[in-house]
Amino acid sequence: MTAVREDIARELERIVDRLGSMPLTRAIGCEEVVHSTAAAIVDLTGEHPSAALPHLQVHALGSLVAVVGRDYLNIPENDERDQQVLDLLIALRRALP
Repeated sequence: MTAVREDIARELERIVDRLGSMPLTRAIGCEEVVHSTAAAIVDLTGEHPSAALPHLQVHALGSLVAVVGRDYLNIPENDERDQQVLDLLIALRRALP
């Protein structure tokens, strides 16, 4: 696993932990940014259209990120695409309250 892939895995863990420990009242404001980030990662995965990505309840946002991230990490490595995913995840983490 490359260093970027390790960074992706670490960011995923941090985001999922933060979403899982966040009060639901705060998580409500994160729905759109989480969903749009997940959709962008799905598009970079290239296996399914992001239009098929479900809009989940607030308490499942961490699970959505975890599943999309795991699916991404299961495709072959690509330096440029990996960096795009890492940048998306860092931006998402910074956008969370």
